[in-house]
Amino acid sequence: MRSAKFLILAAAIGLISVMGFDAATATASSALCKSEVEECPYAEAYTAPETKITPNLSGFALSLENGSIACTGKVRGGLEPLTEGNEEVLVLNLEDYFFTLCYLTTGGKKYFCETEWALTGEQIAYTSSGDGSADLYAELHFDCLSETLNCTYSPEAAFLDIEGGNPSLVKVIEESLTASGETCLGEGTLTTTFELTEPAPLFVADRIRPTTVLCKKNEATCSGAESYPSVTALSAELEAEVKFVFEYEGTKKEPACKVSSATGETYPERGVLQGGLLSLTFKECGGGLCNISTINSPPLGFGTTGSGNGTVKLNSASFQITGCPGALKCIYGLKEGPATFTATGGSPAKLSSGAVALTKLTGSETQCSTNATWEGVAGAGGLIKYKMTAPNPLFFSS
Repeated sequence: MRSAKFLILAAAIGLISVMGFDAATATASSALCKSEVEECPYAEAYTAPETKITPNLSGFALSLENGSIACTGKVRGGLEPLTEGNEEVLVLNLEDYFFTLCYLTTGGKKYFCETEWALTGEQIAYTSSGDGSADLYAELHFDCLSETLNCTYSPEAAFLDIEGGNPSLVKVIEESLTASGETCLGEGTLTTTFELTEPAPLFVADRIRPTTVLCKKNEATCSGAESYPSVTALSAELEAEVKFVFEYEGTKKEPACKVSSATGETYPERGVLQGGLLSLTFKECGGGLCNISTINSPPLGFGTTGSGNGTVKLNSASFQITGCPGALKCIYGLKEGPATFTATGGSPAKLSSGAVALTKLTGSETQCSTNATWEGVAGAGGLIKYKMTAPNPLFFSS
């Protein structure tokens, strides 16, 4: 037997985005937070699956044309993550529950009722000052003793109010329900309130603030006005020549590339600023005889080290070298984990890294050496150097 209270609660906290996007682009994204703020610090955000939820049903009243239904009860549960694109939404997971009472009052008498429910819930939207709202599409079926009521009640689009606090409140206020079934007592109006006693305090925030923020100014804690959106286009160009050192048919090759450009994009993922490298190409290599480019879209990771500086990690990159000269094809990937670039904030920001060890991947010709390196030339101190063309200026903040 299941209580109709789950219907309301699951819609209220069943689909909640804990990542969110920048305020300028946010729609229904939201976060559950320990403090009453618009942008929730990652350390104060409630996340799945650790968060347990204990809602107390402080009032459930379904007013009918010829009677009324009142329910009391409690439920314990948690949140589990569901990834949708670059966002994580939270789905309520009922680990265990117990049901107390649902009674129909009609004609001066009370009747015990069993209930069944079905629902689809909408994401919570941040409204203001720690509060939120959401739409609910649901069905509540009541089967009461002596067949006094056997009816399904459905709101066309019930509206939920979420009031942040300690405890927070989830409310449905006088929503009209349509009736269908064998025995109904007219149309209904639903009013109910839940107290979320765990977690507490709990507020609705517009978004989570990533642990690393891209900033327009050198600020230890980047203000909202100076921070770049969580989804930001990236571009960089080579500042000094680089070369790829490998062997083909036992002969050492060192194509030095004068031109290289990279494009990418940042996005938030579970409170951490991440990104993806969309393209990385090299031109004018070895007298124009070589073509070198990445053949995948490796992820990027960002960190802050203080004073506007940070790190950019390049993960799982695969490079394909062809025609150097002739029809050779050598494919190399990162050998020792991510390639970590030191980021110096400024206008433009600068990226640099020492030599990156590479190893041969499937698809390479047998004539390609097992190991290779991607490194700077002597004039650049052996460093791989890029400058950020977008965003510009760029500093790494928290």
